[in-house]
Amino acid sequence: AHRHTVQLCELQPQAVYNYTVECEGVSASGHFLSPPSNSSNLTNSTVRFLAYGDTRTNLKVDNKVVGDMLARADLPTSFVLHSGDIVTVGSSPQYWVQDFFNVSTGPNLQRLLSQIPVMACIGNHETYDEVNATLFRKKFPYSYVDPSAFYWSWGYGPDMRFFFVDQYHDYEA
Repeated sequence: AHRHTVQLCELQPQAVYNYTVECEGVSASGHFLSPPSNSSNLTNSTVRFLAYGDTRTNLKVDNKVVGDMLARADLPTSFVLHSGDIVTVGSSPQYWVQDFFNVSTGPNLQRLLSQIPVMACIGNHETYDEVNATLFRKKFPYSYVDPSAFYWSWGYGPDMRFFFVDQYHDYEA
């Protein structure tokens, strides 16, 4: 599997953008909502986000939960916060496909991933069998403060900041 990234610049604030990705004759479309500008006043803006987590084991239930989230996301949703435990065993590519990228058991999750950015915190399952969580870092290449740990922060617009902290890391060592 290949991972490609594109940096988008000069987007209009709080605008919906449609996109299509094509690779080897297969295409997929989606859309996303750009963040408010750093100079905007959020008191006159609506920022809507969804939060959930621990989605690794019961894929049918997870698919239903995500379907319910999407049904309630009738207003443009800016992002999803995932609290971790995305997959059963984070060191195994098989589990990333089975638990997170499986189109047949998770069509609602695939729809969500095509429409709303997911900002994830690492869970203990992402570090099973490998404390460096190489696959998590590949899927979520954030600007970690410390390369050996999983904490970082992320700003959204002028007034919001989110902090993601790995509760399983020994910060005293």
